[in-house]
Amino acid sequence: MTNLDALKAKVGYPLADASFELALTKRGLTSTDIFTGEDSAFELAYADCILVLLTSPSSVQEGGYSIQLGGKDALADIANKIYDKYGKTIPTPKPVAKFVQRW
Repeated sequence: MTNLDALKAKVGYPLADASFELALTKRGLTSTDIFTGEDSAFELAYADCILVLLTSPSSVQEGGYSIQLGGKDALADIANKIYDKYGKTIPTPKPVAKFVQRW
């Protein structure tokens, strides 16, 4: 099993391969290397993937297929605990402005 396969299995939600690979690379891991167990870099990559999920839409529908992400508070708590465990600053996503024209 590669690092990429292990991270996908741990996250359990569909993300683009590029998101998984970016998280691994950012933490100094190679996606194609053999997974040797969870260490700080792997756990931080996992937390980074959780942040990607948290900033994604809560539900996506296309055709007859639907994916819904529940438990965002629990996921945020998991990511925060991992960042705290390793003394890392929790990256906060930039706010997104939503403009509504009332007329």
